[in-house]
Amino acid sequence: RRDESTHLMTDTASQREKISEVIEYIEKRLAELETEKDELKDFQRLHKNRRSLEYALLTHEVADAVKKIEDAENKKALEMERSTGRWSRISNVRAEIDELEKVSERESKKVKELEKQLTRLKSQAERLEEKKARSEIDADEIR
Repeated sequence: RRDESTHLMTDTASQREKISEVIEYIEKRLAELETEKDELKDFQRLHKNRRSLEYALLTHEVADAVKKIEDAENKKALEMERSTGRWSRISNVRAEIDELEKVSERESKKVKELEKQLTRLKSQAERLEEKKARSEIDADEIR
C-alpha cells in the first residue's frame, strides 16, 4: 500500500508539474495576447485617426474642386453672354451692311438713270443748239 501511495504521490506530483507548466504557458500566452490586444487597440485608434485625417483632406480637396468647377462654369457663362452679345452686334452690323448695300445699289441705279437722262438732255441741247444756229443762219440769210 505504501508503494501504491508513493507511486500515486509521484504521479500526482508529475501531474502537478505538468499542470504548472500548462498554467505557466497559458499565463505567458495570456500576457502575450494582452500585449497584442493593447497593440491592436493602439493600431485601431491610429488607423481611425488616419482615416479621419484622410477624410478631412479628401473633403477639403473635393470642396476645392467643386469651387474651381463652379468658377469655371461661371466664367464660361459670362463668356457665353459676352459672345452672344458680340454675335448679336455682328449680326446687327451685317444687317446694316446688307441694308446699306441695297441702298447703294438703288442709288447707283438712280445715278445711272440720271447719267442716261443727262446724256439725253445734252444730246437734245446740242440738237437744239444746232437748230438755233441754223435758224440764226437762216434768219441772217433772210435779212
